Amino acid sequence: MRTTKYVLDNHLKSFGKGDLHGILSDYARAAILFTPGGPLVGVEAIRPLFEGLLAEFAKPGSSVKLTHESIKGDYAYILWTADTAGNPET
Repeated sequence: MRTTKYVLDNHLKSFGKGDLHGILSDYARAAILFTPGGPLVGVEAIRPLFEGLLAEFAKPGSSVKLTHESIKGDYAYILWTADTAGNPET
């Protein structure tokens, strides 16, 4: 069985490589991802979010900085900041 730390590390590694399949493999079929726009329920609802993020971060000059990571049992939480060509950090 994969640990929460393993899943989080895979998620971050997959995001860094632009690997959508790797990212989505970290989510259970009925996973809930909370976003500022509301919860996304299920992998198919989560997919468009990561498709958009990967497209944005594929642009030249993009950067991501992980600022906080917490793991407790089956749950992980991260905070990050980013700059992209279309959305510079302010």
